[in-house]
Amino acid sequence: MQHCKNDRIGSAYAGVLEQRESFVTMTSQQSFLLKTATLEHYRRFLNNDGIFLKRAEKGLDAELVRGIGKDYSVSRGIPVEQINGDKDSNASLIAKKMNELSDHWPSSFLRRVDACEELAKRLQAKKTSGKPITIGAQASMVTKMMWFKQPFDWTMFDSMAEAGLGYKSYVRKVDHQKGIPNSIVRMQRFFQELERIGFSSAAKELNSVLSHNNLTDIFGERIIDKYLMLNGMKTVARAHCIRDCGIFMDLLPDNTQKKLECFWLNAGRNSTIKGFFNQIKLRM
Repeated sequence: MQHCKNDRIGSAYAGVLEQRESFVTMTSQQSFLLKTATLEHYRRFLNNDGIFLKRAEKGLDAELVRGIGKDYSVSRGIPVEQINGDKDSNASLIAKKMNELSDHWPSSFLRRVDACEELAKRLQAKKTSGKPITIGAQASMVTKMMWFKQPFDWTMFDSMAEAGLGYKSYVRKVDHQKGIPNSIVRMQRFFQELERIGFSSAAKELNSVLSHNNLTDIFGERIIDKYLMLNGMKTVARAHCIRDCGIFMDLLPDNTQKKLECFWLNAGRNSTIKGFFNQIKLRM
């Protein structure tokens, strides 16, 4: 690993960092997006995700499903229904099913995708009351909830990350005719592309570099997630995120800033990490 200087990048983040070649093996846009993605993941982790993750260790419950759902804009797909004294029976059923899936989580990345597809389909099926647990096939919701149970070698599917990977939301006529939900088609396409370009290897390498720099409360999987989301964002939303990440960097202790700078330098010189990000076309 390379020795790192303690360069502060907070207040000057948005204006100066874009102009600075920090890495000899990544483009300035790639390195800038990687830094922003790391900070966005870190601040969200300290705000809510870390709490959700810790609570999920004891198992998902209805309250946690609603908390994650609201924070990740998927709660609206879970109707509130009271059954046998349970004021939020659908959230309780989702928590139970997610915990069961986690207990039998496949070892293969693409088999995990298939397991999430199957659960999303089952959750939209009608219960004995005649009503479904979810409104439609909530593929995105399942992948998001599952990350809090299985954070390694897994990530979240949503339209913004999908756009960051270069895909648009659409219904293919052939899939519509076969009765395959659009969300399922898009989820499968998204994860198959991640598998093709080496998501698992890149996440593993990111986690290794994070660990080497004593940043064990950040996940490589979610750095990739935020990288894709930032790449898929509209210009104004991305600018706001860059601004907030710069402020967040300023609020971090000097020793944490140094760890992050070392991580970024080492990650940018890792051939596996570089090879992965080189396959993602930047929209910036």
